[in-house]
Amino acid sequence: MTRQTSIYLDVIRFTAALIVFVGHVSGQRLTKGFLWQVGPFMSEAVTIFFVLSGYVIAFVREVRELTPRQFMVSRAARIYSVAYPALVITFILDSCGRLLEPSIYNASWGYSSENQVWRFIANAMFVNRLWFSDAAPGSDLPFWSLG
Repeated sequence: MTRQTSIYLDVIRFTAALIVFVGHVSGQRLTKGFLWQVGPFMSEAVTIFFVLSGYVIAFVREVRELTPRQFMVSRAARIYSVAYPALVITFILDSCGRLLEPSIYNASWGYSSENQVWRFIANAMFVNRLWFSDAAPGSDLPFWSLG
């Protein structure tokens, strides 16, 4: 893959992620519907992001990480270096947030106070979406995509 192709794919992935982000914050609750036009494109943007990410992962496996061990170690390093700090930060911020403004930690925002310890453990083990389970870690609802 040439440098130009890599940059092009990164720009497309970043744009897709930005569309999803803007689509989420453009809802009634946060921005009174500002930029509501972006919402209908979120599903396609997620698909584009995941397909291109899979393509990049396959390319890296084919070119740089030639053995299964190299691939697994590199992949684990990339995922765990983001996932575990995200879980710790979510736990800390949720703990502070529930003390400061408990009213926003409710089901209408997707938050569930049930089994929080299990939810964090399940996400740390990446079994948060096993079968019919949907165990978001605290308020970090997008974490599902790593599982």
